[in-house]
Amino acid sequence: MTNITGVTLVPCSNKTSMKNREFILALMLLAAGNVFALTAKERADQIYAGHPNIVRDLQYKTVAGFDDLEQLSMDLILPEKNLYAEGAPVVLFIHGGGWSGGERYVLDRTTFKSYTDVGIAVACISYRLAKDGNSALDCLIDCKDAARFLVKHAETYGLDPNRFATRGHSAGGHLALSVALVPDQAALLRGDPSLAGFTPRFVSVVAEAPLTTLFNPEQADSLGTITTKPQALKKILGGTSAKSPPPEDLINNNTRAAFIASLQSAAPIQQVARVLSPEFWLQSSSPAILLVHGSADPLISVRGARYFKRLADERGAKVVYIEVKNGNHSFRSPDAQTTTSHSLKELHQGNREFTIKNMGRVRHPY
Repeated sequence: MTNITGVTLVPCSNKTSMKNREFILALMLLAAGNVFALTAKERADQIYAGHPNIVRDLQYKTVAGFDDLEQLSMDLILPEKNLYAEGAPVVLFIHGGGWSGGERYVLDRTTFKSYTDVGIAVACISYRLAKDGNSALDCLIDCKDAARFLVKHAETYGLDPNRFATRGHSAGGHLALSVALVPDQAALLRGDPSLAGFTPRFVSVVAEAPLTTLFNPEQADSLGTITTKPQALKKILGGTSAKSPPPEDLINNNTRAAFIASLQSAAPIQQVARVLSPEFWLQSSSPAILLVHGSADPLISVRGARYFKRLADERGAKVVYIEVKNGNHSFRSPDAQTTTSHSLKELHQGNREFTIKNMGRVRHPY
């Protein structure tokens, strides 16, 4: 029995007529069409319906777009009750999509309410995508600026600039790590001048299936993942090159570093690659990190997560690592015969509890 977009398909017996099978298929396609026909705004309307304390489409900066100026916005979901003496802590939810896709409407109502019900604000942010001349560095700068904007306007929205957290999956997990770990003072991360100097203090990171480094593939990568593909590295870094070494060459530390150095870019490409590699910024004073990765992830190697955890232990950083046995990139089993070590419900609950714990004490019990 298979369930697709809410329609349960029952295997047909020999007695089932062709008409019945066609009818079932038509229902399935209709249900799928209804789901995918919704615009982003319509999906957001459904997600946020009935919540009394949401600031929708809050613009945090304007950037030069491909054709015109582009406004970057967030949805800020505020708690109904003030449970923290210094203001509401904030969780930045950063969407995935390979740095070049995706949108901020990724939370369901149950997820964001699980934070706001205990006094924590949730910010779902949009950022420039790595295309049309942009790179993952632009994604990171925008995410940094979104956090800076919230610090600048903390008093307006009743927020605590000293209790920020990030959470993201895949490219969003990589950005969640990078936003919290790379210092705001890094030269390449200077964003909107009007937001300069407004620096949040990050206390927690939840990074699911993230890229942890662009370097050291012998320790942190596997053949066939996205970072062994030259076109993917060019997209992430925003560089161009006539060279396209085969993936088996890019699994070598020296060859990977040489290829990155060979990319042509307006920005200093090796510094960009370093800024976009969380391994270089992890230290004992880093915020608490929950790192989750599937052992069977075909897109971003689980070896990167294991490598990051080893570095954390060596450096005295606070990293909790959960490896989902048999889990793919979305922590599901790759086939019906295999089960994973953790359910999605268990993972979501653990992510939430980790964040809340690291936000510190509330004013009174919720």
